[in-house]
Amino acid sequence: MNDILSICIPTYNRRDQLKENLENLIPIISKYEIPVIISDNCSTDDTKDVVLKARGKYPYIVYSCNEENIGMDRNFDKVLKLAQTEYAWLLGDDDTIRKDVYPILEKLQKEKPDLLFLGDPKVVGDIKEGIYEDKEIILYKFATGGLSWISADIFSRNMIEKSEFERYHGTGFAHLGAILDYAGLHGMRLCYLKNDYVEMLRPGFVAYISHIMEIYARGWSELVFRLPGFTYEEKLKHFRKRTEISGMLNNKVLLSAHSQGAFTCKDLKENYQYIKLYNRSPYWVLLLISVFPKKIGLLLRKLYKQKKQL
Repeated sequence: MNDILSICIPTYNRRDQLKENLENLIPIISKYEIPVIISDNCSTDDTKDVVLKARGKYPYIVYSCNEENIGMDRNFDKVLKLAQTEYAWLLGDDDTIRKDVYPILEKLQKEKPDLLFLGDPKVVGDIKEGIYEDKEIILYKFATGGLSWISADIFSRNMIEKSEFERYHGTGFAHLGAILDYAGLHGMRLCYLKNDYVEMLRPGFVAYISHIMEIYARGWSELVFRLPGFTYEEKLKHFRKRTEISGMLNNKVLLSAHSQGAFTCKDLKENYQYIKLYNRSPYWVLLLISVFPKKIGLLLRKLYKQKKQL
């Protein structure tokens, strides 16, 4: 069995996605005997049956099922710590690997990074593949440019053991908090590769939009404010960069969220202290968005999608 890399999949009630993921994954990794670690967060569907059936075809699957749902962040933390290899690739149950991973195995052995990041150039921007150790580049470029996507991150064993995952439980981004925590306190050797390996099974599906205030406004903000090793000014700059690069909590995103019932006057009042970190619009503009007629908002959203497809 491979002792360099494990693929770690946290899952909860996504039997169909997990099944498709494993069916794609196993033929690609079987020749390398890469262990697959699955942490089931007390699913109520037949996830276990899917895993056991897959293990009949590929014996290097390790299955662990929690006795109760421990939350997303803790499950991410747990599945990484179950790996016994030098590196652990945190792979979403609704994502999959489409390409031979030998170049990644080779890069891990050659560069010995703390973290290997598979980034989308469209999001990361004009930055070359290679090794990066400047914590400001990691905070401003990579953390705002896709590092939060779990399937883009391959952790070293040393980093998993030293990172403070617990500090960021409850934010929805504990894996990202652990990465930035480690970079701020210990310094990080990050290897950036353009992502040509992993993709979403359901591209375009945004699972968090209905929880945008909880996950992005409060969760992300609280995560950044908890980070040691970065100044307050550096953290404020991160929030602006995050919106500049990804559009996080800009007016278009808030209007889309409002049209789906996820941004109301109440949400604005309760989360304005977080929203203003990203969005510099006057309060009255945000208030107008929060009361904008939903039917018109849905129509605008539909027209925007149609325009993008042209």
